[in-house]
Amino acid sequence: MSTDSNLEKEADQLERDAKVESSKGKYQSAIEMLEKAKTINQELGFQGKVNMIEKKIHRTKRLIAYETPMSSEYTPTFQQIEKKEISIDSPSISKNQQIPKKPIISPADIEKRKEGERISKAEAALDKGNKCIKKHEFENAKKCYEESIQIFKDLGWERQVQILQKERDNIDLYEETFKEKSEKKKFDNKRSYPLEKTKSQIPEKRTIPGKKNQSPDLTWAEKRRQEIRERVDITIAKAEQRNRSGEKIINRENIIQPKKHKRLELQKKIQEKKDQKEKLLKDAEIFLDQAKGKIKKHQYDEAKEFYRQAIKKFKDLGWFNEVNKLYAEIKNLEKYKLDDLKKQKRSILQKEKEDEMFQKRIEELKRKKEEREQIKYKRMESLSEENKTNLKKANLLHKKAEKEENMGKIGRAIGRYEIILELYESMPSEKIDLSQDIKEIKTKLSDLKSKI
Repeated sequence: MSTDSNLEKEADQLERDAKVESSKGKYQSAIEMLEKAKTINQELGFQGKVNMIEKKIHRTKRLIAYETPMSSEYTPTFQQIEKKEISIDSPSISKNQQIPKKPIISPADIEKRKEGERISKAEAALDKGNKCIKKHEFENAKKCYEESIQIFKDLGWERQVQILQKERDNIDLYEETFKEKSEKKKFDNKRSYPLEKTKSQIPEKRTIPGKKNQSPDLTWAEKRRQEIRERVDITIAKAEQRNRSGEKIINRENIIQPKKHKRLELQKKIQEKKDQKEKLLKDAEIFLDQAKGKIKKHQYDEAKEFYRQAIKKFKDLGWFNEVNKLYAEIKNLEKYKLDDLKKQKRSILQKEKEDEMFQKRIEELKRKKEEREQIKYKRMESLSEENKTNLKKANLLHKKAEKEENMGKIGRAIGRYEIILELYESMPSEKIDLSQDIKEIKTKLSDLKSKI
């Protein structure tokens, strides 16, 4: 990590040095520094910086191009070149000198730029709306969302409009939840306060005319009755206050209960939609996996059917980009099918060609063998009766050895091939040439011995 940081600092320093060199008019040195900085950024994988450096190199080369044909009396500045302030009527520039043309901007580029500005405006409105929600300014948040929705409607982004409309509807739910929490908090705070004794709640103490309250002249019984009356008045005041608080709680619950029920219904609907979406997505993935399996088995018609089932699920989800991709994949399946048929046809033709060549080879070998046998029989006529008998015996042993070899009796087959080899070697070579047969028998013996 420290190495990458050092390289990045080196690249930045090279860019600053190139700027200084360019201001001094040393453009070639500046270009070399910029090239080094570009190479470092490419190694670090900073493609954005690479593009910026390439633009700087291009500008510096344009400065060189401007300075080359001009006299020493006039040198255009970088700002003049960028702003295109140089004209043909300038006394310091000849009319034959080429002036760089202003780049032509196509209507498509202008439209694209306008669309980008509108998207930025819509995103800014969304950010503002989200900040308003955090500050509990729900009406302002709705206005911001409406502004963003209208921009995306004009752009034709129907899917984005649907998502934002759902978010806008959820703002009411946020507002209700916030109000409920606020009311509950106020109620809890009020309930936690101690019961205050106000003049309206507690009547003044009764006094006996002509005597002060709690006067020492009152008898013990009178004082006792006065205290009982005071406690009764306090108990009545507390009971009335509890009744009023109970009525307020009932009224508040009558207001909150419908809102709570509405919120629960909304949450239930949202959960149902979520579960339905997950089920549709799961079904679509199953159909896609089945389609891929059929493609591997080259069963393209069955794969098409599974793709169509997946398309229905994606349509229900509103994922029309996936729908378009699957329609394109169905078109590709026709191409895969044709390619597979062509491949099968080529394979069949190749196999037929190989079989034909193999058959020709067998026929050629048979023909050569027959020719060799005919030559052998012709030469046998000049042999003695004993040699003729030995040769016939060798042919008979050869047939038996091949039969035993096919039956898996390798040991007996080896014994017969050794006898055949002795008989062939005993033949006079000047009268009959059995060198090829001897070679074949030796090879056969070697192969059979390796199997034991």
